[in-house]
Amino acid sequence: MTVLKPAHAYLLDCAIDKMNTQTLRFVHALQPSVPENVQPAEMVEGTTTEEVLRVLIHRHETFQEGPYASPDNKLVIRCLLDALQFQSEIIARHASQ
Repeated sequence: MTVLKPAHAYLLDCAIDKMNTQTLRFVHALQPSVPENVQPAEMVEGTTTEEVLRVLIHRHETFQEGPYASPDNKLVIRCLLDALQFQSEIIARHASQ
């Protein structure tokens, strides 16, 4: 993993072909501002932490349904679900302020 822009963009190494990479980009404002005042034109498109957590949860749940089922995957799922819940609570709290 290479940090392209801290907290916003990352270059991820591919597992098989080490010469290839994928970019993970998170949505963010071009300039620091109060979130509710940011207009779409001032935003950089990307995903959210919550969406990445949902992908990881789905991936591990799928493992649990097949030959890779294990107590370790069950624990990872529980931790990811907790992280998603905490992240969602933070967003809800900030939205209500």
